Amino acid sequence: MIERRKQEAFAVYEAEFKSYLRQADSLLITWNEVVFEKFDFDAVYPEKVNLKYLNGDSWFKCKKNHFVIKGIKAVQIKAGCRLQNIKGIRQVDDGD
Repeated sequence: MIERRKQEAFAVYEAEFKSYLRQADSLLITWNEVVFEKFDFDAVYPEKVNLKYLNGDSWFKCKKNHFVIKGIKAVQIKAGCRLQNIKGIRQVDDGD
């Protein structure tokens, strides 16, 4: 049962990841040319859970255009952070 759940989860995560890659491709983002700008986040420490959760947005630029990865949700683990969710990627104006 656990192995079946792993396979089902992997298929869902893979489909989501490919969707984000398509979003980035449609915005003409070239990942090896991306320059990180900032990561805005809120740290959340739920009661009765010994974990730190991060909710935020990552801002970057590529070829003179600015972008944001919205709705990032992650949990802190020993090795760093584990990504749990992303709402999407979009181009933003300099004023956003």
